[in-house]
Amino acid sequence: MKATYLKEMFSNVEEKNSLAIINQKQFHDSIEYSIKKVLEKKPLILVSMTRSAKDVLESIPEKKENVFVIDIFSREASSANKELNIIHINNPANLTKLQITVDKALKKFPNATILFDSLGVLSVYSDERLFQKFIYLFNNKMNLLDGTVLFFAVKGSMGEKVLSTVKQFCDRTYNFSELYIESVELAH
Repeated sequence: MKATYLKEMFSNVEEKNSLAIINQKQFHDSIEYSIKKVLEKKPLILVSMTRSAKDVLESIPEKKENVFVIDIFSREASSANKELNIIHINNPANLTKLQITVDKALKKFPNATILFDSLGVLSVYSDERLFQKFIYLFNNKMNLLDGTVLFFAVKGSMGEKVLSTVKQFCDRTYNFSELYIESVELAH
């Protein structure tokens, strides 16, 4: 399945903070499609909570030099791999370190699009109020920088209160989570 349903989001993505709510079946295709779409126009800073940096870079056939991966998934001991633009964060609950790491990546790629592949995973490791504060401060900072941020959340992976806060601080929210189910039901 190709994630062509994301075309609407990408037609209006520049200098915005967008949230895409997807279902679990859409997850892999949505992230792959988004990485390719971003790299067509700009460098990418990927905050990866679901795949190792090595797996991400292996899935990108070209333009690897335009990708900076903040790897929260593998939690490897090394802190940086400058040749490949990789930084590992060992503690996903350390939102301050995540912000500092994103700032480092932005120094290398100041006009990059930032993609968080799974807010639900990140929210599990953080206190609810701290997570909401992080999203608020992060979005404000990116708005001041005229940056583009794409947040992905799998439906049901985070509490409604937290999700509501994230929606509040994003410029646009796209709910694609029912699309796959409806298309399967229509086929029968």
